[in-house]
Amino acid sequence: MTMAMTDMNVAPDYDSPITMGNCPRLYLSEAQCEALGITTPPAAGMKMSMSAIVKVVSVTSSDDGDEAEEGGPDVCLTLEVSAMELGTASSGTSLYD
Repeated sequence: MTMAMTDMNVAPDYDSPITMGNCPRLYLSEAQCEALGITTPPAAGMKMSMSAIVKVVSVTSSDDGDEAEEGGPDVCLTLEVSAMELGTASSGTSLYD
């Protein structure tokens, strides 16, 4: 299954420790940055591209009775990142600023 690049700047349903503002966030430790080859700190605000392999670790689905109106049940996922690749984003890869 392949999904299109999608803007994640949408209001979350609830406050989550991994969501600040409207976008999901990832924290990379010193060892993880080193493993990715990041040896000098990039400037804050720098756009980067990311490709990742993730595993679905939990799923919630609620049937609130509005399925016909909204197109199906509400679904939330928790994903575990098991492999990733980072690069500098070119103007062609940045969908949203």
